[in-house]
Amino acid sequence: MSKYRNLIFLNRNLYFYLKSGYSIEKALLMLIDQRKRKSKINKILNNILKALYSGKSIYDSFKNVNKFEDYMLYLIKIGEESGTLAESFKKIYEYYEEKEKQEKKIIELISYPMLVLFFSMVLFYILIMYFVPLIYGVLQEVEGSKLNGLKHLLNINLFLRQYGIYIFSILIALVIGIIFCMYKKNIIFYFILNKAFIIKQLYLKRFSINFFYSLSLLIKSGFNLINALDIIYEIEKDPFIKEKLKICILNLKGGKSLSHALKQMSIFNYYNLNLVTVGEDTGFLEENFQHIYFFEKQKFNDGCNKFLKVLQPTIIVLLGIVVFNVIYSGIVPIIDSIGGI
Repeated sequence: MSKYRNLIFLNRNLYFYLKSGYSIEKALLMLIDQRKRKSKINKILNNILKALYSGKSIYDSFKNVNKFEDYMLYLIKIGEESGTLAESFKKIYEYYEEKEKQEKKIIELISYPMLVLFFSMVLFYILIMYFVPLIYGVLQEVEGSKLNGLKHLLNINLFLRQYGIYIFSILIALVIGIIFCMYKKNIIFYFILNKAFIIKQLYLKRFSINFFYSLSLLIKSGFNLINALDIIYEIEKDPFIKEKLKICILNLKGGKSLSHALKQMSIFNYYNLNLVTVGEDTGFLEENFQHIYFFEKQKFNDGCNKFLKVLQPTIIVLLGIVVFNVIYSGIVPIIDSIGGI
């Protein structure tokens, strides 16, 4: 299950219940009844409910459980103060739905090639370790020059037999290290995301989409530009991007234009920066944020689809070449032997 599922479930249902005229307390009680009694989300909802009954505000009740991002909490606060709480919950669940879609797209982008690569390596290993020695043993009487291809493959076989355990151990350690970095999301993880060329392009594109979507949503909810950027800064986990956001906010507070401040971050393309400039000059900044978001999202999806269309047949062709070379190295000497009889 996606990590956003519970947040989407919670905020979507709160929106529908409040929109239907229920109080926040009644809405929470109905949500608790829908879930298993001992589920984690029920414990959180019960704690929120207790805080509400004790006289705390809705914002403070959600904040005190320490389970929700500042982004969600700030939208709840503005909704509570402005009397538009239902709309705030709607914006929150739409925000997490969008993040979930992007996450699924990235998983789709990397899962197929990784799966094919894994099975290709397994197939190559089986061919080298079992098929090649078998064929070589049968064809030892054949003239040596005709077995050059097999001899090269046999050398790989011998290398894997001698050092395979070390290679396997290093790969396992590498995979565990990557999983650990992804789970902990430490400085190494974010360094790789910001420095590895192909990964960096994908990662910063995703950040750009989220950034303009969040700005549009927050400004539409009543936040001014600097407050909206402050919220985005608070919820950002990447220390490298966080530092750039900090400088961006300081530039704005120092009297610089938004387009100039964003340009200093070295993340956004000239098309986006030009639209921001137009938005500042015309007063349609929120609308231009939405336009940038939709444009970048479409570009991102199209790019992912094109990449997959090219990558899938490429991997299959490369796998076919490897298998063909192994089989060809064994079949040609056999045919030559038959021809010499």
